[in-house]
Amino acid sequence: MSKTKQAEAKKSPEPLVPDPIEQMKERGKSPELAGALAWLLPGLGHMYAGFWVKGLGGLVFVFGLFAWGVILSGGEAVSLRKEGGHEYAFLAQLGAGGPTLLGLSYNHNKIPGLHYDPPDVSDPEHVEEFAARLPDNDTGLLFTMIAGLLNLLLVSDALNGVPGAMSRRIDDKRRERRLAALREELAEERAAKADEAKADDAQADEAQVKDAQADEAKADEAQAKDAQAKDAQADDAKPAEAAKEGEA
Repeated sequence: MSKTKQAEAKKSPEPLVPDPIEQMKERGKSPELAGALAWLLPGLGHMYAGFWVKGLGGLVFVFGLFAWGVILSGGEAVSLRKEGGHEYAFLAQLGAGGPTLLGLSYNHNKIPGLHYDPPDVSDPEHVEEFAARLPDNDTGLLFTMIAGLLNLLLVSDALNGVPGAMSRRIDDKRRERRLAALREELAEERAAKADEAKADDAQADEAQVKDAQADEAKADEAQAKDAQAKDAQADDAKPAEAAKEGEA
């Protein structure tokens, strides 16, 4: 990494533990609205915040569990009737939000076009039928209570900015930045090695040129010496030739 980028990183250090609520607000989302939507319909707050996988998972699991409990109990699971004994369970079911209110409205005949006929426990003719349905009613009641409590976890998660999913996104971004930095360092190292190789090649070429020049200089020097030697021999031979001519 270059010195300039290292200096910039020192000037603006990234917080070790970013606040997921602030991260959500920076993306233009409201944690309060996400929590309200999560209570209204399981998973809706996470989908609003942009976490579709987690939101769809909450919708399928929590809402599916609640709906299964209502169907299994024949609509009796969500009720405030004292004879049914569900008024305390309703506190847990209330965590499911919208589905609970919808089931309660159906159970108390508050939905136009839908009529629910609750079993008359005081009528001896319906006692055996009601007793036979008790296991399914209790199981459905348990499912709706569990769904309500689980949805409270989703509501809390949405109100806190979905910290688990946010931390994974932050880790992914950090990993991408690290990979980008490593790629940049590798590119710089490769460029430096290429420059060194070019410099070595240039030095080798220069050395070869110098060696060739030195060899040429030696050859010229040797030729010059040979020429001098021949001239000296020629000069030595001239007196002897002159003497021979004089004798002749």
